[in-house]
Amino acid sequence: MLVLYRRLLRLYPSAYRCEYGEEMLAVFLSAKADVWEKPFAARATFCLREIAGLLRGMLNERVHSLFGFNLLAPRRFAMRSEFRFPKSATILMFLILAGVILAIEKAASISASIPYTNSQLPPINAAPPTFAP
Repeated sequence: MLVLYRRLLRLYPSAYRCEYGEEMLAVFLSAKADVWEKPFAARATFCLREIAGLLRGMLNERVHSLFGFNLLAPRRFAMRSEFRFPKSATILMFLILAGVILAIEKAASISASIPYTNSQLPPINAAPPTFAP
């Protein structure tokens, strides 16, 4: 089965095979070790599923390398190294960071406005933020 898997792996485009081939082989060997102690029906199902998956993936990658779109796999399941965060996620991360910084500044100003005593604390006076005017 390993020889057949390696031969089918050669059908993938060379760039894809160079980037993902070793990882695919390692995952296959790990899965094979888990299933190889099971009954014959489970092993046969595993082999057929892996061969079908390799052929489907090879066809999809060949179409993608020729035409630039995924034939069989939706975009969210395709393995691509050029993945980028959407612009909205970047803006959201910036807003969250700004909120955290403002909360830290507000906590520091509240902490500075309260004298340290063991008696009952006076009311908290709002202090202007030091980070943003």
